[in-house]
Amino acid sequence: MNPIVDPYILLEHPKSQSKHWALVDAFDSVTNGMDNPEALEQIRYLDEPELVGWKWLIFAIKALYEGDAKQVETAVSQIEDTSPPAVLKALFINWLSGHNQGNVIKIDEEELRALYNKLRLPQHPLINRAEQTEEALQQGLLPLFEQYFERILFELYNSSSTDGPALAIRYGVHILCILHEGEYRLEDFLPLLIRSLGEADGCCCLALAFIKLQEHNPALQERTCQIIDACLAAEYGNFADSDMKKTLGLIKRGFSHSERSMQKPRQPREPVQMELF
Repeated sequence: MNPIVDPYILLEHPKSQSKHWALVDAFDSVTNGMDNPEALEQIRYLDEPELVGWKWLIFAIKALYEGDAKQVETAVSQIEDTSPPAVLKALFINWLSGHNQGNVIKIDEEELRALYNKLRLPQHPLINRAEQTEEALQQGLLPLFEQYFERILFELYNSSSTDGPALAIRYGVHILCILHEGEYRLEDFLPLLIRSLGEADGCCCLALAFIKLQEHNPALQERTCQIIDACLAAEYGNFADSDMKKTLGLIKRGFSHSERSMQKPRQPREPVQMELF
């Protein structure tokens, strides 16, 4: 077989094997910072010359995400210089140099330099985890998505920042809107929200998501009012304080007034007689 320059090509073959799927699954997982023990175990003993370089690249990326310099070095040393993944060896060698000695080896290739700089950019761990959360949802890995989603909400909500609860609510609303686009039933995620944010703020987060979605989905109005009622019935939260609850109450009354206005029968007008002077 010719050298594989793109692992996804393996899936285009009419007789793709399970090991090919495992290789691509593992590649997808590690490049998105996620763990996939089953796929990694399946590829651990791959020894075909055209695949072994990709196998070790996957393990090198995984080790790099974990900050395991020894495993990075082991994996990179197994990548043959003639294999397509070898083009990235300089990236890992540079990382190892900076990690172990604080020195940086010059990378001549512009693309490698850009990729290396991207990996080295300081980024808050929650940003990485948020990206992993949405990726897990896109891949249909719902249990993994829920695990990441709950953890991010909890960490934001309980952060030392005074804006923590508000940031958690905003992030929750963002994800709930994505879930709605995916045709998930949002009420199914209320227990998760309550575990992360508490009863009042969990209900408030869901209510705000419904309010946002209701602008373009009037059919959600009844469900919006129900979750607002649940929030109002709960004790005060860090975000759902008295002012927020008053606001939600006003919004609900606005919905009710709008509904009554639409249902009220319109009386026919009497003909207007104009007085002629």
